[in-house]
Amino acid sequence: MQSKTKDRGKLLTVMIILSVISLLFTLLAFSQPQILHTIYPQTPSWFSFYLIGGMVMGAVQLAGLWMMKRWAVYLLIFTSLLGIVIQLLFFNNGSPQNATNIILSTLVGWLIWGWAISRKWNQFD
Repeated sequence: MQSKTKDRGKLLTVMIILSVISLLFTLLAFSQPQILHTIYPQTPSWFSFYLIGGMVMGAVQLAGLWMMKRWAVYLLIFTSLLGIVIQLLFFNNGSPQNATNIILSTLVGWLIWGWAISRKWNQFD
């Protein structure tokens, strides 16, 4: 049986690599409690567990994207939606401008990822 060679493409490859670097910097930054408290001064007590879970899901998601698995794309969508909900509920401060920024920044990310993934979607398993 012949194996199908997948071409991830330069854009998707660069995005995954940059995301891995970002994940490593996030892990490094949030391993110091004082940094976490400086960035998010009024975090709920469970927020550290949310960050750890998010980083684990992010690592799994990026590994899946690297292997070009469709479940990783669905995980990307789920984690993005979950991130919006968490940010709107706990970090919005009731400001419509903050809510707009949260939604727009996620939308821009979706558009970039969506474009990179859609170009190679037929190669995803």
